[in-house]
Amino acid sequence: MKIIVVGQTNCNFRELISGHVKWFTNEKHEGLNIDFMNPWCCELSGLYHLWKEENSDPNEIVGLEHYRRYFVKNNSTELMDESYIDNVLKDYDVICQKFSFGYSTPLNWWGNCLKPYIFKFIDCLEDRDFANWYLKELKTCHNFCRCNMFICKRELMNQYCECLFNTISRMKPNDFIGRKRILGYIGEYFMGFWFRYYGYKIAYKSAIEYDKSVRRITKTTKAEV
Repeated sequence: MKIIVVGQTNCNFRELISGHVKWFTNEKHEGLNIDFMNPWCCELSGLYHLWKEENSDPNEIVGLEHYRRYFVKNNSTELMDESYIDNVLKDYDVICQKFSFGYSTPLNWWGNCLKPYIFKFIDCLEDRDFANWYLKELKTCHNFCRCNMFICKRELMNQYCECLFNTISRMKPNDFIGRKRILGYIGEYFMGFWFRYYGYKIAYKSAIEYDKSVRRITKTTKAEV
């Protein structure tokens, strides 16, 4: 199991368990990386690095969390371990957390200043049937999988990353360079829809969010039964 927990070198991290690895966005990394795009990609630069690692085991459990945000066992603050995750993934393809917009929709939540960026991304999607469905969902649904956080088998992550990063590569720098963190936001509003459209079963599980000192829990996302 390898779950990268993304932050910077000056961040406080919760005490991690076996299989969780700190990944610092403000360090230089060996091998294939997109460190130079970190101002726009944020945690996606860590995801790219995980995707490009030399590992041929399609069944390896991989994932991404934040230094302040972690998946936990239901109704607790205990981090999910490999045994717990294996049990969930017997019946599901991927673990995510769900955020509800109430009566609003993801596209309305973005506001007019951000909408052109996601429209540019949608224009670059190769699967046009998916692109049309995705845009409709952004206009009509009331939830999404927040924070680019997930846990699944490497084979599934590879398929998702292939679509995500190939689409980003089709964008022109002017499509995103003027807005810091924008590709990270786009990924956040993309991942869960990609899983849903291509028929993967999502387990919406509990997650906790700390303040920046990682001493006080400020938010809890409940599991969806």
